Amino acid sequence: MNDRERLKIISEEYADFVVEYDSDLNFFERYQNSTYNLINEKYAVLHIPVNYINNNAIQEFGYHTMPKCFGLTAFITGSVEGVKAHSVYSGENTGKGILIGIVDSGIDYRNPFFIKEDNTTKIELLWDQSIDSNRYPVGFYYGTEYTEREINMALQSDNPLELVPSLDMIGEGTAMAGVATGLSNNTIETIGVVPGASLAVVKLKTAKKYLVEFYGIPEHAVCYQQNDIMMGVEYLIRNAKRLGKPVVICLGLSSSQSSHKGEDIMSNYFNENANQAGICMLIASGNEGDQMHHYYKSLIPPNTTDIVYLHVGREDKNFTAEMWGFLPSLLNIMIIAPDGTQIYEIQADFSSQRNISVTYLETVIYIDSYNSEKYSEQQLIMFRFRNMQEGIWRFVVSGTLNLRSEFHIWLPIRNFITEETYFFNADPFTTISAPGNAQFPITVNSYEPVNINLAPFTGRGFTSANFPKPTITAPGVNLLAPTLFNTVAPISGSSLSTAYTAGICAGLLEESIRRKERSILNTATVKNALLIKATRQKNTIYPNPEWGYGYIQ
Repeated sequence: MNDRERLKIISEEYADFVVEYDSDLNFFERYQNSTYNLINEKYAVLHIPVNYINNNAIQEFGYHTMPKCFGLTAFITGSVEGVKAHSVYSGENTGKGILIGIVDSGIDYRNPFFIKEDNTTKIELLWDQSIDSNRYPVGFYYGTEYTEREINMALQSDNPLELVPSLDMIGEGTAMAGVATGLSNNTIETIGVVPGASLAVVKLKTAKKYLVEFYGIPEHAVCYQQNDIMMGVEYLIRNAKRLGKPVVICLGLSSSQSSHKGEDIMSNYFNENANQAGICMLIASGNEGDQMHHYYKSLIPPNTTDIVYLHVGREDKNFTAEMWGFLPSLLNIMIIAPDGTQIYEIQADFSSQRNISVTYLETVIYIDSYNSEKYSEQQLIMFRFRNMQEGIWRFVVSGTLNLRSEFHIWLPIRNFITEETYFFNADPFTTISAPGNAQFPITVNSYEPVNINLAPFTGRGFTSANFPKPTITAPGVNLLAPTLFNTVAPISGSSLSTAYTAGICAGLLEESIRRKERSILNTATVKNALLIKATRQKNTIYPNPEWGYGYIQ
């Protein structure tokens, strides 16, 4: 890739696709006027002129290749007393020699929580994908990389942003870094779990406009896309190896776009990297547990029909929903508008995939269906709603005669839709967001640490394939964390629970190095150590879909 070609990576004139090419570069020759950027020897991002994207794009390119969109999972709780983040391990475990990697909204590197006593930064690397220059990381071709030396020079200058103009405009990445490894700001005690750990941070660029519009995500929503997250994780993995340090990778973002089975390109990529030597990977469970955005039904003959009631709010004109069914039964769906008009029937048949559009008054529904989606091997029916009428829509779902029929439906995450759009008789389980259903990473749920109550918002398992998730539950309500205004505030959300757990994992890695037990330096062995140390309540069977294998303090 040359400098001219690399501009397609960030150009709004080019659409992105995540593909599995398995080291076969001839794979890309079939796409004219396109370019590609390799993630690793198995996965790549393909960039194709955006005019190829139309309402048939899912059928032409495949559901699995279209990047999914991810949102935030942290929110400021209010002016209440926070719970100081602290390690359950001895004071010897400060995280020294361990890298904590965060892929999110960036970091306020000027915040005192990330400046050591000698006035130098604890950030070893910062890749800002949103600032384009010719100083991109080697092999990644976009954004700008800032080193520890450059950040230190900026901190010593009168105007740091002239030298390192990277800003966290959202605050989630800054809060996560503070909970995991923040130092003292000379006004309160140290808040980070392992203040001796160093940081590597990726600030994600925002999702491209065509993709946001395709999925019907509000323009004001903070939205990142799958390929940039995968690139960010790859950046952390490569640089941790180069620096010779173990890395705890911390992902706090959330998406409802998946089968929730943990079998897709992104999940596979995380699974393949999670247990590499020197890597510990953690993923947030998301904040969808109390949102009424999930519906589940098991139809057992002779009762093979169900009516799904979806209330659509006044402001939610455009959004996407996904229905996933379990083979060999195929689903038949009648769509009924709020005024009672039967507007379309999706009939189960042997057509492997199809795309149709339905128009009723001013509402348009684009429907893409697969009898067996490539990675999940489940039936997928994706609805892209446009200009939806307010009111109660009904979906009459029928299964195959004499077969048990199960199906799930997921609405967008809470950040991409208002509280006025929800299912009646919603199911709070199977609400762990992508990529938290991936098998090998540590998936973290949230609890309120004063009374040891599960956080209402936290996602709940198991996966749609009944694999035990979450892995562990950690404090995630009212954790004291740095904000963008050099203050400390109580912040909640599963991204904070994940950052807290990342600090504990960094302590475990440091301890294993000190004891010369280097066999523990991967996700699997750190996970087992967490589970052994976890607290489990009496009269509760573990693993369970709310607490996983227990909770950490």
